[in-house]
Amino acid sequence: MAWIQHLGVVPSDIERSRRFYSTVLGLKIKREFTVPKEDIRKIFGIDSPASIISYELEKGQTLELFEFPDKKGTVKNESFNIGINHFALYVGDRKTFGKKLEDRGVETVFVDRGEKGFVYFAKDPDGILIELRD
Repeated sequence: MAWIQHLGVVPSDIERSRRFYSTVLGLKIKREFTVPKEDIRKIFGIDSPASIISYELEKGQTLELFEFPDKKGTVKNESFNIGINHFALYVGDRKTFGKKLEDRGVETVFVDRGEKGFVYFAKDPDGILIELRD
């Protein structure tokens, strides 16, 4: 194994999340596509097609936003549950980027760990934690 190729996120409102990831974080949409209901049922056990927005990251990595149109309002995200509770994005200077997000009204979490440095997170519209890394 070498690296994570992509992450899939299921937001409560894909258009709101599209605006956040595109406009606020500045990620570029690589492509948008639909996966047929039959395939999604086999893979995830969800009886719906999936509409996917794929964002281009570095080195071929992508972030995918999933929407299941036939199941709107039934797929829920808990702030901490079994599964992924955060992911990290390389942003260059995380203090500068974090302040930029705060200026745009994004909720952030900054923890000064003294000699161990600090951690900086932003929250997407559903409260998913995005660790800012440099």
